[in-house]
Amino acid sequence: MNTFRALLTACLLVGLLPPAALAADSLEEGLATDPVTPEPVETAAPIEAATEKKGFFDRKHKGYLGYMFGELDKIGELDIYGVTGQLPKGYLGFKYQWTTITAGARFGEDGKKGPVATPIEFTNGDGDKVVSIDLGLSGKGHGHNFMVSYGITNPLDFYIELPFTFMDVKLQPKIAPINANGDTFDPTYAAIAGYDPQTYGANDFLFDTLPRLGRATPPTRYVGKWLLGDVNMGFSWNYQHAEHYSNSMTARVFLPTGKVQDANNSLLFGTGPALDTSIGGWAIGWTHGFDLRLLNKGLFSIVASNEMTFTYGFKQHRPYPTNFISPDPALVQLDPASFPDLSGLRGDFDYTPGFSIDATVQLQIQIASLGLGAAYGVSYSQTPWLDGNRDFLQMAKSLELIGQSNQQSLQLGATLSLLPFVPASIGFSWQKAVRGNNAIVFDNYFQITVQAFAPLYKLWTKE
Repeated sequence: MNTFRALLTACLLVGLLPPAALAADSLEEGLATDPVTPEPVETAAPIEAATEKKGFFDRKHKGYLGYMFGELDKIGELDIYGVTGQLPKGYLGFKYQWTTITAGARFGEDGKKGPVATPIEFTNGDGDKVVSIDLGLSGKGHGHNFMVSYGITNPLDFYIELPFTFMDVKLQPKIAPINANGDTFDPTYAAIAGYDPQTYGANDFLFDTLPRLGRATPPTRYVGKWLLGDVNMGFSWNYQHAEHYSNSMTARVFLPTGKVQDANNSLLFGTGPALDTSIGGWAIGWTHGFDLRLLNKGLFSIVASNEMTFTYGFKQHRPYPTNFISPDPALVQLDPASFPDLSGLRGDFDYTPGFSIDATVQLQIQIASLGLGAAYGVSYSQTPWLDGNRDFLQMAKSLELIGQSNQQSLQLGATLSLLPFVPASIGFSWQKAVRGNNAIVFDNYFQITVQAFAPLYKLWTKE
């Protein structure tokens, strides 16, 4: 599951115990405490006291808190901690995550921040600018993630995750002056194209220049609501568990359930501002998790963790955009390679997303029911493989929106367990892109996470 999946799990189940019954570890942000074996007399007294009196949630003559402490005491014997921890057998987990982001910049090939879309610049034979257009691409959005998981056995979980996205993406082109005279179009070429070099603006580019270059005028805004992403599901196995270290692996499959935008309005091919919420085909993934418990003293613990995730997207067929028109031979000489005649293009091309790798190191600290965490992540995606019409592929690559990318990010978070009163927790995290290449920079990246758990096994087990 994702980087903080297990960190936000076990603290719900084992975060707060009465001192005499402390036998559980917390995974709220991966922060844990070693189990303490109580003396028989010390253990029995508080539990009996809690269970003799009926509460408002009566269960077999046990008060609600007494029942909760009893469950937590059982779970504590499993010594769950870190990103490798799994749900106890028979437990059902539910997680809801709300995420908000904005995008207004991009790490370029050289690692420097710039516009989300590389400005379109035409130059003459001497290298002087003829025209320079910043497409002014920006966007904001938020997501709703729903995940349900179940403990098949103590070390083995199954999960399924459904992501939904809201987005509002805009194109607001701006024309930059190209010389000291304030011209926005080279006077020599302006005379050929029929433009006024002093007044040439964004509307001229969108509604006249682009069509004359063989490209349809794109929509300038896309709003998407409740766009389903690629549903993913899999199994997570804590195959090695010891007092101070633990290992796990997760295998998953991504279903092609997400939204692939119309090729005639797709940011991927420069035909519009719409973004896909899917890679467009089947994919598989594998994650290895490792925990090292550095300190474990009562209600205070420190855990260092690492996760490595490998994902591969399989080959798929995608339709070509079909709204290309015949270009003006005179104007297309501005950049023949980027604006070939594609007016007769039809059919499909092959698109293979290929490999991506994500690595995260993190440190989690827990003080009683409060979990604090810090993580540093690195992600890498290879250049997708494309096989199809040569001129179309050259045009798509010239936009620099399809290519190898990498990014490094910092994440800070905190989670509060509501145990023993409610089997749930609330978490908050913030993420910041630090550096990268050929990657969109997401700002105002905040997440709120709510998790809850239920002993589903009680439905068929009598005690």
